[in-house]
Amino acid sequence: MNLHINFIIVSAAVLRCVIAVPIGLFPDVLNVESTLRYLNPSASLEFSPAKDQGRNSHMQYLKGVQVIKKVLIKDVRGLEDQFKLDIHGFSYVKDKVIGLEDCKNDNQYGELLRPAAEELVKKITNADAVVAFESRVRDQEANLNDIGRSRAPVPSVHADFSPEGAQRAILNAIDIALGSDNKEAERFKTLAQDESNKVVIINIWRPLQVIKKDPLALCDWRSVDIDKDPQAYNPRGPGRAASMQWRYNPNNRWYWLSNQDTDEVAMFVQYDSAAEGHMTLPHASFKGPGDKYLPARRSVEVRVMAVFSKDSDKMQIQKKVV
Repeated sequence: MNLHINFIIVSAAVLRCVIAVPIGLFPDVLNVESTLRYLNPSASLEFSPAKDQGRNSHMQYLKGVQVIKKVLIKDVRGLEDQFKLDIHGFSYVKDKVIGLEDCKNDNQYGELLRPAAEELVKKITNADAVVAFESRVRDQEANLNDIGRSRAPVPSVHADFSPEGAQRAILNAIDIALGSDNKEAERFKTLAQDESNKVVIINIWRPLQVIKKDPLALCDWRSVDIDKDPQAYNPRGPGRAASMQWRYNPNNRWYWLSNQDTDEVAMFVQYDSAAEGHMTLPHASFKGPGDKYLPARRSVEVRVMAVFSKDSDKMQIQKKVV
């Protein structure tokens, strides 16, 4: 541990001079100075079209209202167990899934990883009911000039749901559960319909290979200003869940896990019906050391809804500005 601390201190001057610390400088701990795309503080998002104009139009609009900011992203390698869902809004857990390397397409990944994500969330949070409602593979280049690709990493600081968007997604999940004969889905429907119970949406983010390019950065929930930083908008028209863009805040504290492997899962909250600000954690991909010469990142994310009965003391989100 002392060796790591010494390396970090020695590197301070280097970090001020480069955008990313070269691979191999620190064998275990790799703090990175990189850039993230934030919403311009003076911008007001008004992109809520009457009909879906497609991803291209949405992304082109965002490019005009964003600013690029330098940030320090700290490596949690060796400190993974210090980050908690109910405090920081994210955590890293070990979760090996047998058969992952045999999957050949999105459907196979979904069939394997949705049940695995449900099991993981239930084990970690002790939720009364869980349902995985969406999965997405990302395996293309994060090229801002090729803005139509929905399978590419997202370099803008965002959250998947606004509170209103999350509530719409929950209602959609309840509607789907109404026609299901699955006992867990039935239990989810019953509990989620009771507004006195708590519903949490958790993103289960898993590498499909060791992450060397466009890694995921997560922002400590305690370092955001929920009254000033986020802005909700509906980028794809009626019927689509509203999401969030985030304004730059110098108090933001960013973290990543270097060389994240396929059994090292990032779990982060995208909605909590009972938390202050509903906890919709800012996150983004960023350019890491040597990214330019590496193949595209391959990862998969599964979104899971977890319900906690009103009498439960599980998953109590703490909010404290640091």
